[in-house]
Amino acid sequence: MAIVLLLAVSACFATVPLAGAADSGTVILPWVPNNDPTGGLGPWYGRIEIQNPTATLCSIHISIPNDNGTWTENTQFIIDPHGLSDLSPDDIDVPEPGSAVMIESSGCEAAVAVKQASKTYNDPPWSNGAYAVTGYTGISGDDAANAPEWILPIVQTNNGWNSYIRVTNIEAFNAKLVTIQIFPYHNLSADAGPVLTQTMSLAAGATHTVDLLNALGRTGFVGFARVTSEGNVVAMVQREKPESQVAMINMGSSLATGEATIQAVSTYQIEAPIVFNAYNGWNTGINLANPNNAVATVTISYPGAGRPDDNVTLQPYSSDYVYTPANAAGQTGFTGNAVIYSDQPIGAIVDEVKYSTNDAISYSAVPGLSSQVAVPLVFKQAQSGTRNDNSGINVSNASDRQTTVEINIYDQPGTLAGGPYDLTIPAHSSNFIYLPSTVVAPDTMGTAIVTSLDGAPIVAVSNDVSYDIAGGGSTVFNAPSTAGLYQIGVGATPAE
Repeated sequence: MAIVLLLAVSACFATVPLAGAADSGTVILPWVPNNDPTGGLGPWYGRIEIQNPTATLCSIHISIPNDNGTWTENTQFIIDPHGLSDLSPDDIDVPEPGSAVMIESSGCEAAVAVKQASKTYNDPPWSNGAYAVTGYTGISGDDAANAPEWILPIVQTNNGWNSYIRVTNIEAFNAKLVTIQIFPYHNLSADAGPVLTQTMSLAAGATHTVDLLNALGRTGFVGFARVTSEGNVVAMVQREKPESQVAMINMGSSLATGEATIQAVSTYQIEAPIVFNAYNGWNTGINLANPNNAVATVTISYPGAGRPDDNVTLQPYSSDYVYTPANAAGQTGFTGNAVIYSDQPIGAIVDEVKYSTNDAISYSAVPGLSSQVAVPLVFKQAQSGTRNDNSGINVSNASDRQTTVEINIYDQPGTLAGGPYDLTIPAHSSNFIYLPSTVVAPDTMGTAIVTSLDGAPIVAVSNDVSYDIAGGGSTVFNAPSTAGLYQIGVGATPAE
């Protein structure tokens, strides 16, 4: 049975992703830590959250890589309609210090998140007892189809930060050559090439980690990473600042190459559903990366903010950083969204920082690919005790017309816990709900479904904060759709 499954996985990534079928999907977790000492904040422990976003039963098959260059299916189970499965690494035999995990679903296209805690997990996936937390949303098979190149829009060794780049071969059987290139911030002379290149052969299921500070041998570096391969791989980066007890994880953005070509349009558009400007101590920086051999002209618009756009010119294979208060110093207390337009497909990462509490979150700006997205993890704190995580769900309307979105909150067994909550969102603008302000019962850990009622493409994130842990207690999860998530090279008028 495992051999048949792996052959299906191999065929899927060689041609069309399994997630292309309406009732099945594949999600790749490039790295799930299990007592992982990487970085200055470890050891890290992961928690896997698998959401069934449908009203039907969903069958889950989980595989992990083994020592002989193949994957082994070791776990099967059923998730109830709208239910959430919470798994530790030990539940599915993830070895120490961690490994990649592949999750296949039948009957639904599962959405998957990983919540990470450093030092300890007292009450997973709640944050209490942890030294610091972070997390990410898994990579859909749609994002990984046809061996794309992957862009990590920010990697850094400056200001006490270090970056740990992980690249995983998700082929079913075959070792593949992988190349990791690091390009500097403000790379004004693309002819100079990358400052670091590593090429290696990765066995199927194997993960290669680049400690950027060790690899470059210097602090003060900011730039972006580009990962290419002759086969199917995925990429992520974990950034840590030990002195502030904060960490952030970003998945790579996939850029179509080979069999799949970039959409031919004059304007590309990606969405940042939540940005801050001196809002309750939070501020925002947007990291941009141009992985093309042509100049990219970029405009960042802030609908509803009453402030000017930010305009950036990115040289080939260059990156830049926009600190959103810099162009609107007098604006305080703003929370809203940003829309990033470019004449070349670019990657963008949104960093949010609250220095007074040493909190930081980071997420990928992504295109609006669908009118419905799944939010794989949300919280509402208990009325008393140690469970003090809270979530806000921020939604961007990626279309040229006003839309109404409906948000439904489900608890872990799959019971409707709150909603439907209807939000009216003007064209290219945003809106949100904050779970503590809803009738969702205290002490709820669950999921959400966000749907545009008129079919407009939308983007959403779950912004999760706990202020009572020792280090950074915040993380954010992108919300995937049945068309994928981490994609660039998508035009400004997505198909609905």
